[in-house]
Amino acid sequence: GTRTCANCHASCTHCTGPRSTDCISCRYHPCARSVCPAAVTPFLDGSTCVSQCPSGRYPDGTTCQPCHAACAECHGPSLRHCIDPTPQTPFVGSDCATGASRLSGWCKLPCDEPGKYGPFCRSCKSFTCSECSADGVTCLACRRDWIRPHLHQGVCLEVCPTAMYSSSSGVCTDCDSTCESCDGPGPEACVTCPSSRPFRYRGQCVASCPSGYAASGDSECRACDPSCLGCSAPSSSSSCTS
Repeated sequence: GTRTCANCHASCTHCTGPRSTDCISCRYHPCARSVCPAAVTPFLDGSTCVSQCPSGRYPDGTTCQPCHAACAECHGPSLRHCIDPTPQTPFVGSDCATGASRLSGWCKLPCDEPGKYGPFCRSCKSFTCSECSADGVTCLACRRDWIRPHLHQGVCLEVCPTAMYSSSSGVCTDCDSTCESCDGPGPEACVTCPSSRPFRYRGQCVASCPSGYAASGDSECRACDPSCLGCSAPSSSSSCTS
């Protein structure tokens, strides 16, 4: 079929469609250098023409761009461009973006870079930390791709201590009290057993193997030969006891 050119919305000079939200550029007006009335919309915010850039954005020429994430309002893209949205009162933390605080004359967000801490993103004292305390000394999480990925009492270790396992979040956690060592939570994750429960049955440490099972050389309870009800050794018809 035939394609026909149609007018952009009155606020646009170029557009991708007829709506006010289809603008690519806006009609210039000298008020863009100062303050424009609501009916004059020289600034492009996304794909809409507006009279002034909204909170959290600033005019770069006649295009609205985002402020730095720590700024509530700004006149440029970096931290040094934050401006006080309430100039009649002191510039305090509540005048920064949500989640940011006012430190040493700057709006600062908490550091979210791995291995760094504090609003100024200083390196943790230990390279093995992926997160650390406010003083940078105590590890709160460990680098999972490094040689000491397991967290125990604020320190990153190569392996967890005896009778502990590394949780899904990389924290050394106590084994179940029935295990000597384990590879996960609960009584069915035992790897080795204490002398009071020397045998292992389906991951659990037990004092004796259940009926129909006998301990093998590695102290694992294994099934008796099918011809036996009870046995002194697994998988052997000559070891039946009943």
